[in-house]
Amino acid sequence: MRLILTALAAALAVPTLAFAQPKTEPTQTEATVQHTSQSTLLPGRLDLPVVEGSSVPDDCHFPTSLSGPGHYDLACVVMSRDPESDEVGAQYFGLLGQRGWHAGDMVVGGFSATRAGDNNCEQVLGIYPSVYPPGADEDSATESVIWFALDRNQRCGAQTTTQ
Repeated sequence: MRLILTALAAALAVPTLAFAQPKTEPTQTEATVQHTSQSTLLPGRLDLPVVEGSSVPDDCHFPTSLSGPGHYDLACVVMSRDPESDEVGAQYFGLLGQRGWHAGDMVVGGFSATRAGDNNCEQVLGIYPSVYPPGADEDSATESVIWFALDRNQRCGAQTTTQ
């Protein structure tokens, strides 16, 4: 989990690398992702391909704070906890940036990303890394999870963040 948090912190510290890149031609990374993965996270809403080196588990073990009725569309990916997981996490942030997402705020247990929505509103995506399965001993866990929580309601007007 420390490796993923380090990658996430680096992505937030340098938002021009991980977020805010305008989408142009598919990058080599994106082309590889599309070629090697047939799965998509939240089709029609987030449309994020599953990066090679990660997978969607049968049970994401979402925390109750995210799985309340009707507030979020949820997705997750798991990956082994090794040095390559930094690269996998960085690929997700690059893909989000290519799709118009920008670094948002730090939140308890993770951070948010935002994307322009309709009528001066913005979409909000919560991104939460953790050990997998939740509750596993951090020092002995062999897998990590990234939970994606896409808010079903857009933030508008005074609720939006500055970018």
